[in-house]
Amino acid sequence: ERRKEEFRRKTIPVLQGTSLFIFGPLSTRRAAVYKFVERRRFEHMVITLISLSCLLNAVDCPAIRRDPTMASVIDRGNLIFTVLFFTEALLKMIAFGALPCTDCGEDAYLGNVWNRLDFLVVIMSMISLIWSGTAVLRAFRSMRAVRLLFLIKEVRITVVALVMALPQMFNILCLSVIVWFAFAVVGVQLLKGAYRYCNDPDIVYE
Repeated sequence: ERRKEEFRRKTIPVLQGTSLFIFGPLSTRRAAVYKFVERRRFEHMVITLISLSCLLNAVDCPAIRRDPTMASVIDRGNLIFTVLFFTEALLKMIAFGALPCTDCGEDAYLGNVWNRLDFLVVIMSMISLIWSGTAVLRAFRSMRAVRLLFLIKEVRITVVALVMALPQMFNILCLSVIVWFAFAVVGVQLLKGAYRYCNDPDIVYE
């Protein structure tokens, strides 16, 4: 027990609750998983996987699937990405806990809105592998690109700033419409009929 406590203090902060009803806050395995998912390299690896998955979804089209070899490659690629993303979700559930509760706190995996969307996409991808003919379920794979908004800090800050600025942008839009309308009325009153003919003698018109 002393070794576990020393290992926990050296590697991770205090973990809360029991993840997946198996790994307690003093579990060395959970501590190792926590340390792994918190690494910057792990985040870069996830971003790379998401980018490759988006490229695969962009290539996937009926014209490409006419070739049985390409269709097989795309299906196997989707299977590999689905397994990898499910593994990522499972590792984060082990590290942070699955559901937000009194024990795990708000840091649980499904306590974050972006993680809920991520897990929904993973579940829909798994279902689409079973019912491969369902185009709507396959379309959920394109939602993986939205995860980049959460993973890339700079993009996330920009999106949040735009959302928070929407009320003020609406006021600016209303002011712009009023100014445009005023200048439009002035322009019609001053210039109406002024450009109804061309004053260039070299151009013949009726």
